[in-house]
Amino acid sequence: MNGIINYMAEITQNFSYNANLWIMLFTAIACGILVMFLVLLIFRKVGLWYWKVDVQVNALKGIDEKLEALETEIKEKITLVDEVDISQVAEVPKLADENNATLANEQSAVDTKAEEVSCLSKSGRLYTKAELEELIKN
Repeated sequence: MNGIINYMAEITQNFSYNANLWIMLFTAIACGILVMFLVLLIFRKVGLWYWKVDVQVNALKGIDEKLEALETEIKEKITLVDEVDISQVAEVPKLADENNATLANEQSAVDTKAEEVSCLSKSGRLYTKAELEELIKN
């Protein structure tokens, strides 16, 4: 009987010794994983800084906010257009005709000025036909 008790005592001593080793091993592995995780987080932050990802994200957020503001503005304008009287819409072609007439006048003035200018010198000076004829005579 003494032999069995001694054998059981040895097993319990070995078990407690082995249990301490397993606890130490588990603790070491857990600390190693934690350190690796922290190192990866630091390298991730450095990588994001290097590639300017945070700047890009902020720019995209700004674009998104501006697009939302434009969307609301367009929706407000659409509701305003829905509320416009038909009589006001009839005035638009009259304004367009007036604008076309002024544009035509301006274009004809530009055309007549272009007809007067005949040649462009190397220095960048524009000569009219009369000036060119005078230069040729001299």
